[in-house]
Amino acid sequence: MKYFFLLIYILSSPFLFSQQPVSQNAGTLYQGVSKPSKPIIDSAAVNNWPRLGNEPSISNDGNYTSYIVYNKPKDGYTLTIQSTQNKWKKEMVNATPIGFSGDSKTFVCQIGDTISFISLGINEAQKYVSDIKSWKQPKFNDMGWMGWQLSHNPTELILENFNRQTRRVYKDVKEYSFDEQGKKLLLYTVSNSLIWVDLELEISKTIWSATDMGKTGGSANNFTFDRQGSQLAFVVRYISSQQSESNEIWYYNLRMDKAVMKVCNQSAGVDSFLTLTNSIRFSNDGKHIYTFLKKVPDPKPNLIAGKLDVWNYKDTILQSSQKNQGMMIDPGEYQAVIAVNNDKVIRLCVDIGDFIKVPVLEGEYFIVGNNTQGDRFWLNQQDINWLVSLNDGTRKILPFKGGNRFLFSSDGRKLIYYDNDSHNYFSYDIQMSTKINLTASLPRMFMEETDRYDHADKVHNAVGIAGWLDSGKKVLVYDDYDIWALDVDGKSNPENITNGYGRKHHIKFRLMAMELGKKQDWVITAFNIDNKENGFYRIDRERHGNPQLLVMGPYTFYHSNISTLGGPELSQALIPLKARYANKWIVKRESSTQSPNLFLTEDFQTFQPLTDLEPEASYNWIRSELVNWKQPDGYNTQAILYKPENFDPRKKYPVLFVIYMQLSQRLNEFPLPDYSGGPINIPWFVSQGYLVFTPDIHFTKGRRGANALTTCLSGAQVLAKLSYIDTSKMAVVGHSFSGLMVNYIVANSHFFAAALAGSGTSDEISSSLQLSGYGLKKTISRLSNAETRMGASLWQRPSLYIAESPVLKAQMVTTPLLLFHSMTDGLPWEQSIEMFISLRRNSKKTWLLQYDDAGHVAFGKDAEDFTIRVNQFFDHYLKDKPAPRWMTSGIRASHRGIDYGYELDYNGKCGTDCKVCNSFSRRKNK
Repeated sequence: MKYFFLLIYILSSPFLFSQQPVSQNAGTLYQGVSKPSKPIIDSAAVNNWPRLGNEPSISNDGNYTSYIVYNKPKDGYTLTIQSTQNKWKKEMVNATPIGFSGDSKTFVCQIGDTISFISLGINEAQKYVSDIKSWKQPKFNDMGWMGWQLSHNPTELILENFNRQTRRVYKDVKEYSFDEQGKKLLLYTVSNSLIWVDLELEISKTIWSATDMGKTGGSANNFTFDRQGSQLAFVVRYISSQQSESNEIWYYNLRMDKAVMKVCNQSAGVDSFLTLTNSIRFSNDGKHIYTFLKKVPDPKPNLIAGKLDVWNYKDTILQSSQKNQGMMIDPGEYQAVIAVNNDKVIRLCVDIGDFIKVPVLEGEYFIVGNNTQGDRFWLNQQDINWLVSLNDGTRKILPFKGGNRFLFSSDGRKLIYYDNDSHNYFSYDIQMSTKINLTASLPRMFMEETDRYDHADKVHNAVGIAGWLDSGKKVLVYDDYDIWALDVDGKSNPENITNGYGRKHHIKFRLMAMELGKKQDWVITAFNIDNKENGFYRIDRERHGNPQLLVMGPYTFYHSNISTLGGPELSQALIPLKARYANKWIVKRESSTQSPNLFLTEDFQTFQPLTDLEPEASYNWIRSELVNWKQPDGYNTQAILYKPENFDPRKKYPVLFVIYMQLSQRLNEFPLPDYSGGPINIPWFVSQGYLVFTPDIHFTKGRRGANALTTCLSGAQVLAKLSYIDTSKMAVVGHSFSGLMVNYIVANSHFFAAALAGSGTSDEISSSLQLSGYGLKKTISRLSNAETRMGASLWQRPSLYIAESPVLKAQMVTTPLLLFHSMTDGLPWEQSIEMFISLRRNSKKTWLLQYDDAGHVAFGKDAEDFTIRVNQFFDHYLKDKPAPRWMTSGIRASHRGIDYGYELDYNGKCGTDCKVCNSFSRRKNK
């Protein structure tokens, strides 16, 4: 019987395999439409698609670049090293890049246990070193050093200098480290000693030895240089006979003969219930050493009390979050700092609710926020901000609460912050405890981001602080469009250095790199929010005026601080990459019709191609159009309409509405073909004869589902005016945040012929009172998100929650609904179960796909399976194809993992009222 069904499946199904079903890894998955002039995007295309890697590099002189192309060959990758003038190229399969030499004459890579040294621009035999156990090189390798150890002689360190073509060998080396510049080397020997080596002066000396300490069993580790290579910190770790661990932090600088112990577990500042960990690093200015204090484990609970959680309404944080170390409750590790000029350990976070607001990188101070409300958001208490000294740990309360935009001056004299109450930037003098309003002359909330689609929250966070200018005399900040320079002493008015050009033309300007000299021209990124063009402008700091256009077009180069709420199939952005000693840049450019490729530019106006990936040219690829219209509620909105390359305006096409928040920013981004894992893969479905429509949704408080319905129905009216749209064959798709929107749409309208809702809410009442989290362990209350979204609590306005709960209208649903949700999803799985049970109880057509290990999205073989079933589901309702057996008859639990149910069922019915199923049944009876 099993072979009979398999034969029927092979003969009838549009899914063709070489031998086995998808879950057993074989063949092309799907060929569901008549063959176009080019092949469609199917499993063969996905599995063979070459993709540009995300981390290219450029030599210091800008004459050479390296990059990786994945899936070339299939299931492998190719490393390419080539001239930026395209005069020389070297390709190596499955080679891992190590980097260019400082003199830009050599490139180093690794294949297996072999390191290759490639002479750039020369077609000569490569130099190889095999049997490599490990290798290291400095972060900034102008000096040209690289070290390695071999498996057959693991204690011999070989150092080679690319620049000088010299080699050094050190014996009995257990471990070694370079400073960032490659001028200093530290050797940890098998005799438990540390040797400091000056590679420039060729001088070495022993700075520490375990025998000098009068203790036994100690081992050194975690060797850390400061940025200048003039200081060293490391950890000495002891294991006692009782297997207890203790750590000491040791310190050395060039003026010392020997390293000295800075702190240990018994040092001042290390409380009795805390112990030092082995994590250390220097601050950027080299004045402080950062480490962590680890809480000593609490005694093990007894058998009875250990099984009990006491939930108390006065708890700052829910018991579930406390056990998961969430929301700043006794995290187990606390960051600490030690000034190099004293031995005092300062714990940065002291009280429950303390958290560091500004990453501590340099300077004399840091900011600690204290959250007294925990997750009791209804108290509406802003964080208290403490200014804490890194030298002595003294603390004082700052004269403002809340906020998350802070910047210290390099001299530690000033603090720039954004005040949420007054909506202004301030400069705070730390010594004088005085503050100056830097933006008082600008319109209220001028520095805050304006969300064109969120009509519920009129106030948003400040866009952000870009950095310092003119040796700390001015600070650069963003408004929604432009860049401003603020005088930190308040003596001059704010200067709009982009001259208001961005706001006037709806272009968002952002700095590309923080190389901000006073007389330097800056290249800035630009993104037009109306037509979605991206490019670059130049600011002339000598002449005040409009930015100078360099390039703008229907591409995506790079734009920072601009949200593009898209699916996982989008390629990753590349910050333009500059050669260290030349005005040569590598940029990545893509469009909806052109794969991401690398280009060389010196002026950001002309771009020389370095790569030529265009796999899309061999397939029935996509075309994207921007659609603009006014909704019945008066809001102007946009959407992308994706069409296949072989689009025929004389045909009628089914349409998939893909909704989330706003997706039109993706107009000129290249969506990589892939399997669907939750959000559907656009190239897959467009290539197979569907149009995909992604409308931007306008939101008001408490009406997320209703807002989505308004946008979708008005968008459908716009599409209905197009002769090639089949208005009877439209479906709506949403995942995660938009899963509720789809559930709401099918419960409150009968317009769509089919719908897919993944990981979505269906019952706002129960959802707001449930816990979310990762895996099977739910820990975090969802109440805050619910009330923020609704604008009121469940007890203040229950009608809002009822109206947005599709389960209460399950009896009204007529649209076939496919649900997807994993039990290990961070969002409550119960929400999809509620929707399924409600629809099933009311005899509505619904199916639920639940994968054991999918998490929030399906991946791997689960994603392949999900893609098949979604494709079959939409083909049935939008293309009048027979339903598969998993829809008509289902799959018994006992056949799980054995019976896939993919084969099309010409005899069965997905429902008694299904016109498609009935048509096949009538044909059979004839």
